[in-house]
Amino acid sequence: MRLKLGRGVPGIEALGAEHPADLLEPVGRLIGWGRSEQIDDGSGDTLLRFPLPGTPDATGRVHEAPRGAGTGHAFLRIYRRGHLEALRARFTHPRSSSPAEREWNLACYLRSSGVGTPELLAVGSMDAGLYSRRCFLVTRELDGMVPLSRWLREKVSPDARELGLEALRLALQKFIASGIGLPALRAHDVYISYRVSDPTGATDTHAEDCAAKAIGALVEESQLKSKGTIKRMPSIVVANLQNGRILSPRASSSNAALDDLRKDMANALSDTEQGLLFEASPRKASEVSR
Repeated sequence: MRLKLGRGVPGIEALGAEHPADLLEPVGRLIGWGRSEQIDDGSGDTLLRFPLPGTPDATGRVHEAPRGAGTGHAFLRIYRRGHLEALRARFTHPRSSSPAEREWNLACYLRSSGVGTPELLAVGSMDAGLYSRRCFLVTRELDGMVPLSRWLREKVSPDARELGLEALRLALQKFIASGIGLPALRAHDVYISYRVSDPTGATDTHAEDCAAKAIGALVEESQLKSKGTIKRMPSIVVANLQNGRILSPRASSSNAALDDLRKDMANALSDTEQGLLFEASPRKASEVSR
């Protein structure tokens, strides 16, 4: 069985498993199985939200000691894909041995381009010659972040909205420049953090192992000084990489890659905000008249 662990995950036991195969057949095998939650995201995969060892339950009780990967919740996706999808992962860019490893490689590629993705904890697949259909991917839950679709509906201050949209504009520019194509990317697939200011100017960064090299901070957080306080743009994360691929240079230079996202956000944005995010040569938020 092939297995790759994210940096900061000392072993498979840190995820609450005794053997990598436990993540393909987790029922009753994961330490946190009794407190796990199965989620239907419409993909046909098995998607499980489960607590990492040492994570307190709803009453605050800790059932076991942490095992080196931190606490909190993670998502386990067990892929239920046919031969065609497995072949697609093997023969289109980035070429990967399974659909799970393809998403891992896409996440690494985006991170190296400065686009945030969920933290990668583990990926594995059963060896099956040319390609593997039996595979899994484990990612950490996005704490302190909400889907962009929700953020756009909520009442935030004009300054916070402007800062959030500026962060999104920069993230979309990096996404287009990366050359990644994500069919039907929607606003609920993009997450934004609520933290928009920090009087100390401190940053949260950690590296992890992606494609045999360390990728540093995921999102470039621009700092703007205003009235003695450093305002930091929220982080933007693309959380759904399913069916993604690396496009040709010509295709990657076009904003058409974001057509579905643009349509999905249309009713939540003013004409000015749409121009800020999606026009051919986007302007900075400070350059757009209100």
